Amino acid sequence: PTSPIDAHLHEGQSKGLHRYIAISRVSAVQSIIMDQQSTFNQDTTRMLRNQVISWIQRLRDDLAHHRGLDITYSTFGLPDNFPFFTGTHRENFRWVTTYGREQIQHSYNANLRYERVEHRQMTAHVWSLTSGRTVLAVLQIDGLIIDDEDPLLTVDSDFVLEMLMLALQQHGQGVVQVTSTVEVNTDRTVDPYFIRNVEVFEVRLLSGQRARELARRMIDRRICTFCSRWIPFTGPEVCAQCGWL
Repeated sequence: PTSPIDAHLHEGQSKGLHRYIAISRVSAVQSIIMDQQSTFNQDTTRMLRNQVISWIQRLRDDLAHHRGLDITYSTFGLPDNFPFFTGTHRENFRWVTTYGREQIQHSYNANLRYERVEHRQMTAHVWSLTSGRTVLAVLQIDGLIIDDEDPLLTVDSDFVLEMLMLALQQHGQGVVQVTSTVEVNTDRTVDPYFIRNVEVFEVRLLSGQRARELARRMIDRRICTFCSRWIPFTGPEVCAQCGWL
């Protein structure tokens, strides 16, 4: 490994558990996901993903039905301190497939882990769903979003579950990142003198494509101390590209 990010990738590969994915390292991440998913054939991986998606949807429905009640997460089979929990939460999924006169019974464990990753000024919160050496889904949320003193996004159990479902629906990639980017304002009606920027909160796929815009706000201008890119007005004084190097 040539960087802390590569070290995380290498460690996860050697242990059979992909512990961390940085979307800025696209080529390395794609090769590892393809290698690990070859453990299951495509049909099995698709069926397992569908089973996990159904499980998460049931959790979201149950949580919504009991919102406001004094009920612990363990009631729904989740760690009590979800989504920021320690250790590994394991769920078993079973189904039967029929091939002609034969039936095959499937039984696979899906492991859900949470990890807070820190490097220099940067922080990321990562949730991963794996089964054996197969990576089913990875969600990465920038630390700046969770630590925001005036947050626009509420990162709670339902939000994390929703983003994990979105990651599961990405098939071969299975990775989403909740992040923010800074754009130059071009709307004179909100900033007549064009002295402020726009911070866009969004969900991005492993390919870098924006999958969903979550919110936006006007911010004062600030640049990365290394590369002069526009960055959020609060948080580290470097952009994500420079901060994770």
